[in-house]
Amino acid sequence: MGAFLLPAAVVERGEGQRLAREELSKRIYGESEPGLLELVWQRLTEWLSMVEVQAPGGWWTLGPLLVVLAALLAALFVYLRPARSARRRRAPIDTAAPLSAAQH
Repeated sequence: MGAFLLPAAVVERGEGQRLAREELSKRIYGESEPGLLELVWQRLTEWLSMVEVQAPGGWWTLGPLLVVLAALLAALFVYLRPARSARRRRAPIDTAAPLSAAQH
């Protein structure tokens, strides 16, 4: 005895789109997607794997050199920041004209 086959249900295009949207909007599909930080990390590692390092020692040499360069740039930024140079030019106390208590 053979199994009876039922005819396939006919689904129109619009109904199929609605059913597909409904199915894909379920929570289980959203949980498996990577978060923003994970996407950034993936893109960064993909980019770094494509970059060829021509320095002797490869990334083990280039990595510390980049850290030292970043530290030097940060120190230079702190040393040359505009607020610091403005404080140097201005006298700490203006002794040119005495002020009254109300002016203080």
